[in-house]
Amino acid sequence: MREKSLGLIILLVMVVLASGCTIQNPDEEKTNYYNSSSVFFNYPDTWEIARSIEVAGVEGVIVTDPTAGKYINESSTLEELESLNITEGTAFIYITIPKTSELNLNSTVTDVQQRLAQKGAKVTRKRTTNVSGVVANETSLTRTSEGIISEARIIAFERNDNIYTLILITAGNSYESQKKNFDLIFSSLQFT
Repeated sequence: MREKSLGLIILLVMVVLASGCTIQNPDEEKTNYYNSSSVFFNYPDTWEIARSIEVAGVEGVIVTDPTAGKYINESSTLEELESLNITEGTAFIYITIPKTSELNLNSTVTDVQQRLAQKGAKVTRKRTTNVSGVVANETSLTRTSEGIISEARIIAFERNDNIYTLILITAGNSYESQKKNFDLIFSSLQFT
């Protein structure tokens, strides 16, 4: 009888092992996946696509946590979206624009910085960084409005005759508190 019980236990263990049972690591965050004709990336499962952008050759998406999502609507202009109008929460904005003789990387970065400066944002750091193997310009900004501190990082680069602008925004919490979420996006970011 003992041999039958031992055989049954071994059989059950083998069935469980063969079935692919896994234990979810509680530290692993569930993610969603965004895919367009020009880019794909993962983002936190608790975030949502607040808006897709497709206007006159401009393509993009805004992904936010639920708090910031309430500040985005389909009638928001591109300028409004880039101007730190989010007063709480976290957002990632991806925009690609075809490069023209009038529109290049420097003019795009200067334009976004000027719009943010008009809203009271101050440049805190400029540097170069690497995005999926491409050297990019990164500008960090902060703004305080009605006691709420907003931080933004604008990362811009050229690739395949397009200008890519990635904007990371936090309002009411620090960039560092959201670093894990932004790292998730950037570690999975790939261009087609």
